[in-house]
Amino acid sequence: MEGEVDLGKFDTWLDDVGNTANGTTELRKIVKDSDFSHPKPPSLIKRLIKMGTDKKDAVILDFFAGSGTTGQAVLELNEEDGGNRRFILCTNNELSRKTADQLRRAGIEEGSPEWEKHGIFQKTLYPRIYNLIKGYQFEGKDETILFEADVKNITQLKRVHHYFEQIETIKDENRGKYDKIQLKFEKNKLQLIGIKNINGYMEGYGGNLKCFKTDLVPKIKNMDQMKVIIAQKIYDLLCIKENCFNLIVDKPYYRIYKQGHRALGIYSYFQNNYIDEFKAAIKELNDVDINIYSFSFTDSIDLDLFSDIPNANVKPIPTKILEILNDLNRKRE
Repeated sequence: MEGEVDLGKFDTWLDDVGNTANGTTELRKIVKDSDFSHPKPPSLIKRLIKMGTDKKDAVILDFFAGSGTTGQAVLELNEEDGGNRRFILCTNNELSRKTADQLRRAGIEEGSPEWEKHGIFQKTLYPRIYNLIKGYQFEGKDETILFEADVKNITQLKRVHHYFEQIETIKDENRGKYDKIQLKFEKNKLQLIGIKNINGYMEGYGGNLKCFKTDLVPKIKNMDQMKVIIAQKIYDLLCIKENCFNLIVDKPYYRIYKQGHRALGIYSYFQNNYIDEFKAAIKELNDVDINIYSFSFTDSIDLDLFSDIPNANVKPIPTKILEILNDLNRKRE
């Protein structure tokens, strides 16, 4: 049934998916000057993602993203199986205690640009994901798993001859693509690995990367005034919701984004002074599906305002975020 979760059987002891030493090696290949300690190996996160969902278009959220291993795992999985998974990584720009002490002794002020560039986001996570998408300079061995099978019990052992038939076929298909093709058996796992000796440029996986920095919202008891403030700050959240990021019109009270054959228009002013100007800009877009979010003091909107844009899906800017903010404020009080 729709919505039900398939509770498959999984190992609870994951000793065959690498360790933090492997994670460190992976990270230093991509970001040479990273000093992040004990990063998880991408192979572990890939296993966990597969355990969590079999959807190749899933959205993976990591709210404590650390060095960005989850982003790398998603990019690798998409490359391996042709998936279209997306990821959302959340982090601060924290410094290690050792680095912070060194900067203080050097007279560098906390919060300054020089200080911030040593933080986990600026020094490690962002360059890691950027390099993986765009490509980067690399010298060393790049290993690709071409075949993998568990051999943990008699049933799986009986299939070994079939595995070797597949392995020979894969070897033939990949002959000349790698400097070396190696067969490994370790911790009950049979692997065929393609090895490239690289001294130069590592091609990126491709894709889009958007970074957003959160901001503080002042606590105001007047709900209507809060809605006006939130409307001006909600652009990025709606872009994430609609997966539409390419800004093509940027005005003080409205913005329009376009991504392929989809467009997103956001009218954030609490009066209709600029609505005709906004609609004129929307109408210049041809052959696209358009989502329009318009300001409203309630949870509904006057659809007649946009009746002359037949291909538009019109919604009020969500006020649910205000309810969440109020709940948090009540709990703090």
